[in-house]
Amino acid sequence: MESNQSLIAQFRAGNVDEFKDPDEIKPPMQQYQNQGYNQGYNNGQWNQNNYNGGGAGYTDNSYGFDQDSQYQNYQQYQQINNQIRGGNPVGQQDTFQPQYNNHENVGAGYTNTYNKSNTQHANTLYQPQSQSQVGLDMSGSKPPYLHSQTSAPSKLFNDGAFTEGVASSFKDIMNLRKLEPPSLDVCEPTIKGGTTGKHHVYKVRGTDHMGSLEIERRFSHFYELRNILFQRFLGLYVPPIPEKKKMGNKDNHFVEERCTFLDRFIKEIGFLPYLYESVEFQTFLRPNGDVEKAMANLPKQTTDEVLQRFRTAMPMANEFTLKKYNERINDFVKDCRDFIDHLKKFKKQIKMIVPIKEQEVMHYKDFIDFLIKYEELNLKKSTLEEPFQANLISGGVDGKFDFKQQLTETSQRLKNPFLHIRNWVKGEIMELGALMEAISRKEGIEAQKSRTITKVKEKKETVDKLSTGKFTLKGMFKSKDGKASETQNILQSISQGEKDIQNYEIIKNYLIIYLADIAIPAFKHQKMQNYIKAMQSFCYQEINNSQMQQDCWNNFVESIKKIQIK
Repeated sequence: MESNQSLIAQFRAGNVDEFKDPDEIKPPMQQYQNQGYNQGYNNGQWNQNNYNGGGAGYTDNSYGFDQDSQYQNYQQYQQINNQIRGGNPVGQQDTFQPQYNNHENVGAGYTNTYNKSNTQHANTLYQPQSQSQVGLDMSGSKPPYLHSQTSAPSKLFNDGAFTEGVASSFKDIMNLRKLEPPSLDVCEPTIKGGTTGKHHVYKVRGTDHMGSLEIERRFSHFYELRNILFQRFLGLYVPPIPEKKKMGNKDNHFVEERCTFLDRFIKEIGFLPYLYESVEFQTFLRPNGDVEKAMANLPKQTTDEVLQRFRTAMPMANEFTLKKYNERINDFVKDCRDFIDHLKKFKKQIKMIVPIKEQEVMHYKDFIDFLIKYEELNLKKSTLEEPFQANLISGGVDGKFDFKQQLTETSQRLKNPFLHIRNWVKGEIMELGALMEAISRKEGIEAQKSRTITKVKEKKETVDKLSTGKFTLKGMFKSKDGKASETQNILQSISQGEKDIQNYEIIKNYLIIYLADIAIPAFKHQKMQNYIKAMQSFCYQEINNSQMQQDCWNNFVESIKKIQIK
């Protein structure tokens, strides 16, 4: 893997080529030229290869905005672009005086001093090859469109961009880890609390890349961890967690079952590098102070940070068309509707079978208690003239075989094999539900993008009114300087909104690839493994139970044969 790290780093730096599918993607009519889509340098390093591949490279982010997210003037963009195309080195200090033009033509038109030479950026998957490809009007006579009005990209890389060292399946993704996976167990539920209320805590014990640990966590902490991961890893698969339960949550059987699934939750996180390497998971394991406060104080994520997480988690190099991948996802959802109904029906049946099998174990214990009591009563009533000679349970005929002890030990060691089936069925339903949640977030991102487009449009209208002196409630009591300050604040908000619109589109496309190529295949693979493991555990438990009972009753028979009633 070490020899291929440069390829992965190249992907994460955004040095990818443009991609379009003419059968599915219509070329955009016009886009903001001040959005410098995929900047061709990272950490201040200008890369001529990026320019040759169509990249620009003159600001600290991939959208043509400076670090303060202020719009750059359209004419300024032309100057910068001409410098780039003319071979002037990028990264030198270029200073422009602030201007304000008609935002209809220049994408809000307000710009601040451009003076950035050593910066980092969040790359996009868009890389214009030429002016004609992105529909730019260099004369500035036509109003640019929101980038969100353009179609989505159709493939990540040009043909043969990478040949090895980049993931193309869920198995590859699992191997692209920076840190060794943790080995953690959730165990030993205990009751804690005082007069205000009692609750269970669960030990989390094991090792990770930072060393050994043993901590105690409440169910609410696990529940909050899952919610945080679900919200911050937008649309990526997050393992499920047992449902909340207000009544009966102190019952021993319920607590044991919950502990089983919490252990499963933590172990599944250990299979997913993007989760176990995250700051969120480390905050859960090693908070700076109170765990609840530490998780609540995690910083809010920008769409740039979300997008960067996707690039880190999924450096894939396979071609794709969105239509093909969407069809694959939709087919899976259709298949799962019938499948999950079948699982839920059997879940109801197994809910009745498990206590029946538990009762069978209890019947053995009751039977032993009955036999012990029976012999004790007869021994009390026996006399020297009429001794009780059928002493089978305690001591046997020769006093060497203590059947009472063996029956007691056997009944205690008998385990309910249907617990493995119940946990398997319930776990698969939970995991399928978690995967469906991830799939549904794909469409939720589209809704977020639409809301952002609406907000950007409204803010542009407000800027229009402020710049032309039209009446607005916000500007009613503001001075000239106040209106200028308000305009600048709105322009910054518009800048971030435009960035979010573009990021949402890219994130959605990442999710489509991720779901079709990673999450769904990984679920199917894990489903087979869980099925085999559950059946093996069921069979071994039945065999073990049968063997213990056979040994016990064989010894009993041999003891009975030795008794002779005189």
